[in-house]
Amino acid sequence: MTTAERTEVGRSLHRVGFVGAGQLARMCCEAASSLGIDTVVLASRADDAAVHVASEVIVGSATDPAAL
Repeated sequence: MTTAERTEVGRSLHRVGFVGAGQLARMCCEAASSLGIDTVVLASRADDAAVHVASEVIVGSATDPAAL
């Protein structure tokens, strides 16, 4: 990833979000990370699988408009 593709704080300009933070989201986050893509997951619990590898985590319910 070139410098032009990164923001001033070093975060990627590319970001993918997942509603749910299970095993599939974890595997996607790992793959995205190797490509220099930041990931955000909406996890129902703080110990969901993808929480440990995502760039950013939001803990909340998928039925809560504020969390989305």
